[in-house]
Amino acid sequence: MDLRITIKNLPERAELRELAEQRVTTALQRFEDRIHKVTLLMEDVTGHSKQAVDKRCRISVRLHPGGEVMIDELNEDIGAALAFALDRLKVALTRKAARYKRGVGGG
Repeated sequence: MDLRITIKNLPERAELRELAEQRVTTALQRFEDRIHKVTLLMEDVTGHSKQAVDKRCRISVRLHPGGEVMIDELNEDIGAALAFALDRLKVALTRKAARYKRGVGGG
């Protein structure tokens, strides 16, 4: 699984990158054989101004043999945004795997 992490306008990038890598790897472990590439964007949308819900976590997953799942989560805390996005991603990947198993949507 190829994991690419981009962090914009957020402090403590090294710690955040390490935390994100650990959480993503753990959360997606059971889907590893179906995942080709994971792209994670974590950013403060409004910069350093104090706005309520301005931390974005966007996760894009490219799958084997094809397809993509994208989750976009906004929250006032980047850790919470990451946790919610990963929860939603696991649900979406489970649904996608079930559809693939049943042969639905294969074209």
